[in-house]
Amino acid sequence: MAERAQKQRCCSTRENYVQLDPKSQSLTGILVVTAIVIAWIGSLKFLSFIDIYQSIRVWILLAILGRTFIQTGLFIVAHDAIHGSVYSSNRKLNDAIGRSAVTLYALLDYQKLTVNHWEHHEYPWLAWYELRSVRQISSPHANPPPYRIHLRSSSVRSKY
Repeated sequence: MAERAQKQRCCSTRENYVQLDPKSQSLTGILVVTAIVIAWIGSLKFLSFIDIYQSIRVWILLAILGRTFIQTGLFIVAHDAIHGSVYSSNRKLNDAIGRSAVTLYALLDYQKLTVNHWEHHEYPWLAWYELRSVRQISSPHANPPPYRIHLRSSSVRSKY
């Protein structure tokens, strides 16, 4: 029983995850992002020329489901960029990709989304509307959380 508990604890640490080569990981990230953006632009262009009144309802449903899938992909790219994992070897390129993805996704401000997301990681038990009271209580100068350090300096990586 003790061995099993030790094994479970052992396997949940970051050290036991497979470490990928940073170059291949970054290349994979770029390829996935490129595929999602091409699918987003291509489907938007294709669907803008479709006459929905002449289309079969099944095709309209499939188009909606396909676009929903692609939009979700854009959000995942933006989320991974906030965590620095889309192009981990170049933070500026990573953030540019994240900014583009979140703009295509919903015209959101990447910087504000990044700050809010890191606050979410710092206080995961709070709802988004409760974070406002935390911001008012905490001093912005006393022990900045990791996301504030990350936003001030691209050379300092977040602990997440």
